[in-house]
Amino acid sequence: MTHPLQTQLKHLLNIEIELVVNENRSTMLNILEKRRSFARLSVHKMFLYAPEHVISAIAHYVRGTRQHLKERNQILREFIHAHLSTCDYTHQVDPGKLVQQGKVFHLKPLYDALNEKYFENKLNLSLTWYGKAVRKRRVRITFGQYVSGLRLIKIHRMLDDHFFPEYFVSFIVYHEMLHSVIPGAMDAHGRFCCHGKAFKERERAFEDYQKAIEWEKTHKAKLFGYGWT
Repeated sequence: MTHPLQTQLKHLLNIEIELVVNENRSTMLNILEKRRSFARLSVHKMFLYAPEHVISAIAHYVRGTRQHLKERNQILREFIHAHLSTCDYTHQVDPGKLVQQGKVFHLKPLYDALNEKYFENKLNLSLTWYGKAVRKRRVRITFGQYVSGLRLIKIHRMLDDHFFPEYFVSFIVYHEMLHSVIPGAMDAHGRFCCHGKAFKERERAFEDYQKAIEWEKTHKAKLFGYGWT
């Protein structure tokens, strides 16, 4: 069955178009094959009913048009960002593979307490430890991640250690929980900003915010030497 997007791209490019519709969480748009009179594209399902200006940007991407490249890329980035938060991949989360009980900290009680205190128990997120619990000199480390499509919080196992105070671990969990209610956005320069003004204001509402920030400043040199995230 020919999809309207396929028809529109065929008309704009004047070549045969084949679409492979995906539900990826990383690469949303990709040229799989391109010849003089044919192109096969992998497109996320979010593009199937995209407005005309976005479809035009896709056509320029396929054609390889260099004129207005920055504007075209910004159109695609903004469209992807606007629709990514609506994509639901929670069915891909296997509860049996989530590890919440660590050697020192259990993530679920920390999350439950934060959910009640700061979010009126309205959040319904999954969470798990990830990575290796190895303390070594590092250039950079991400203590936590929020995977929006999965509605999943991942906390690095390095924090599962008596060295880290419980309030600091709670702060990291709280930080990731905030990402689920205050998503990032494109700034005026077309850059993606995940810690905007609203996020930072809400972050400071954490009861032990100042203690957590001071603890981080005091210990990061000892832990990492070159800094951390």
